[in-house]
Amino acid sequence: KVREEDVLPYMIIESAIDPNAGTNKGCAGIGQMSSVAVRSVNKFYGTKFVHGGKAKNQIGSSVAYYAKTFYSMAAKYPKADAETLLDLTYFSYNAGGAPVYLAAKRLGRKGRALTWDNLKKEVTSDLLSASARFYRGISAGARKQKAKIIKSYVEKARTYKGYLAQLKAHARKGRSYSPASSKK
Repeated sequence: KVREEDVLPYMIIESAIDPNAGTNKGCAGIGQMSSVAVRSVNKFYGTKFVHGGKAKNQIGSSVAYYAKTFYSMAAKYPKADAETLLDLTYFSYNAGGAPVYLAAKRLGRKGRALTWDNLKKEVTSDLLSASARFYRGISAGARKQKAKIIKSYVEKARTYKGYLAQLKAHARKGRSYSPASSKK
C-alpha cells in the first residue's frame, strides 16, 4: 500500500514542496510532474488532474503518479519487499521506468539480489544510454551527471523517509516541549 508519507520525501527533494517550482523541461510543481506524467495518471485512474495548477491538485497528481509507479514495480517484481519497491519507485520517478527495468535485468543476469545497494552500482551513464532513446540524445557528460543525480535523489529520499519515521514515532510518544514542562 502506498501512503502519502512515502511520497513526501520525494516531494521535498523534487521541489522543497514549492508549488511554483519548475524546470526548463516543462516539469512543474511540488512533484515536478511533466504534462505526459499527469496525462498518464488521468488515463490510469480516470481522473482529471491538470499539469501544474493549485498545490492541492499537484499533491494529488504526484501521489497518484507515485502510486501508479509503485504498483507497476510491484507487478513487475512480485518478490521484492516493500522497502525495495519504494526504492525502485524513487528510482523510476526520477529516471523513468526503462533504466529501472534494465538495471534489474542486469542484476538478475549477475545473480545479484534486487536491492538498492546493488541497483545503485548499475546506475551509470552506460545504463541510461542503453535503456532509453531520450538518454542517448544527450551528451555522455550529461548522462553521467544524471546518473549521479538519480543516485543522490534515491539516497536522500531514503534518508528523509527515515527522518519522517523518527518524527512520527517521536510524536506518538506525546512529549511536550513547552517551557512549563522543562522545569521538572
